[in-house]
Amino acid sequence: MRIKDFNLSKLFNNNRFLMVFSLIAAILIWLFVSVEKSTDITRTLTNVPVQVDYARLQENFGLVPFGNSNYTVDIKVSGKRYNVDNEQELLEELVVSANTGKVNSVGTYSLPITVESSNDRAAYTIDSWSLQSVDVFFDYPKEKEFALTADLQTEDALVAEGYIAGELVYGESTTVRVSGPESEVSKITSVVARASIDAPLTANTSLDATLVAVTRDGSVPNYISFNRASNVAHITVPVYKKAKLPASVSFSGTPSAYVDQLPFTVTVEPASAEFGVSESRLDGIDSFEIAKIPFSSLTAGTNVIEIKASELTGGIVVNGPEKFTVTIVADGMKTVTVAAPVSLDFPNVPDGMSAKTESLHFEEITLVGPAETLDTLNLDDLVLVADLSTVPEGTTGTVAVPVTVTGEDYWSYGEYIASVQLQ
Repeated sequence: MRIKDFNLSKLFNNNRFLMVFSLIAAILIWLFVSVEKSTDITRTLTNVPVQVDYARLQENFGLVPFGNSNYTVDIKVSGKRYNVDNEQELLEELVVSANTGKVNSVGTYSLPITVESSNDRAAYTIDSWSLQSVDVFFDYPKEKEFALTADLQTEDALVAEGYIAGELVYGESTTVRVSGPESEVSKITSVVARASIDAPLTANTSLDATLVAVTRDGSVPNYISFNRASNVAHITVPVYKKAKLPASVSFSGTPSAYVDQLPFTVTVEPASAEFGVSESRLDGIDSFEIAKIPFSSLTAGTNVIEIKASELTGGIVVNGPEKFTVTIVADGMKTVTVAAPVSLDFPNVPDGMSAKTESLHFEEITLVGPAETLDTLNLDDLVLVADLSTVPEGTTGTVAVPVTVTGEDYWSYGEYIASVQLQ
């Protein structure tokens, strides 16, 4: 079959073809004008991070930035709409950096910011950016530890007349570690916990004190931080009321025969002192108990026990002795040393648990009591007592427990330990 010769002239004389061709040509021309000849638009990219090569400075010089080290800029770009519409693509291509080339020692440096495109054929223009440079302080990092002291500022006395303040109690560690630039940390001579008190105190008071670094020149150090969750130290000021009271002692592990009447004489020297006691407690006491003495520390004859005033609990000594001397004379008593009993009793076993003797760390035990009692004592009746009330809750396995022997009118003298299996 023979194909007819194609005649372009005849084709353009065809009105239908000419109409279609004209429509397509018009659309192409409109697209060309709209895209290629349209006016450029400007787009602003906000909070674009500035890249700074801090790692190089630390590696080469040991310098690190202090203060604000993260910066952002707003960048204006312009171009055809289809070239600047994709924000994510622009952010991937733009390289925003601060030049650290001149940083080589301690000081504040102005780092120039440059914005470039990683696309060599980018069809847009970078017009401007909001920051031309950033000031960054560089120094060597340093840490130093200080003992924390309180700086309680008052217009009058810390406590009211007739009261005395005890040793301050800190809610956290009494030391604090300061971190920051070497040039600033080196100025610090001490760290204080500073708080203001409006009126003299008459009761225990808790304070939120602000940590303050004190410098030799009185300046405020910059860029430092403390090893605390916050710059607040929690301090309690114990406040005691002064009172002249007799000094007394009590006893623990007392044999039943001596609960109402002790078998010895007790003297305390000095017999009284001025004490500081909380006002609420003071109403219910007529003497100050300086110690609770276990019977197991007493032997026949004269016992002399020294109690340091600094170790008292429940109050303090005001302008008084540094120690109290307790003399206990146990006349009419004797001591005997016998083989340790085999039987071991366990009062206060934790709920749901059992206890059994694993081993005794001693072979003999010394007893103290009236001669007539000890001379007729049936050794088979002796029972060691291992009180488990002091064992921490949840403890299992082998624990070391102090043991004693306590009869109706005699007791064991000295310290004895048994290994007990808890399960």
